[in-house]
Amino acid sequence: MSKRYSSIIKLIKSSLGILVILLLFSILVLPLILKNNDRVNLNRVDNTTIKHEASNEIINPNLHGQDKNGRPYLIKAKSGSKINDNTIKLSGITGKLKIEGEHKYYALSARNGESKQNSDLIQLYGDVVLSNQDGYSAHTEEVAIKYGEASASNNSPIHIEGNGLWLNAQSFEVLPGANTYIFKGNVIVIIE
Repeated sequence: MSKRYSSIIKLIKSSLGILVILLLFSILVLPLILKNNDRVNLNRVDNTTIKHEASNEIINPNLHGQDKNGRPYLIKAKSGSKINDNTIKLSGITGKLKIEGEHKYYALSARNGESKQNSDLIQLYGDVVLSNQDGYSAHTEEVAIKYGEASASNNSPIHIEGNGLWLNAQSFEVLPGANTYIFKGNVIVIIE
């Protein structure tokens, strides 16, 4: 009985060795022989390719907060790209600024702009429109808004109209707090 038992053990030991060799062959050698397109291939990529492919694009950037008097603002864009740690270029801009009174909001829109994050400054350019709930709208090509202090200025012609008022000026400035508006240059005002 012990001879038969020892011969069975020898057979199991040798078959275990053969099984290990077959397993190593199937893991290490067989994949090299059988090329299959269903596998994931990891190719080495150098750093210059990665830097070229990386993008600083921001989808739907959103600037929001409150000015120094606690009035909320919200400025959105369809897209943007980070130029440096402080500047973001924006396109397709819309926004809402609470300037005066309990429920008085100004809406804004522009084709493009730049946000300076460390100074709460946004520069809008290209078909800039500012409008309020009283029916007044201002049209200009560029404006710089410091939304943290509710001030704005520009150096391009501005046209304002609404509720029987028509105004043209070469530039304008809204002093901090948005209570004082200064129009400069060849100012024409028509009130009906």
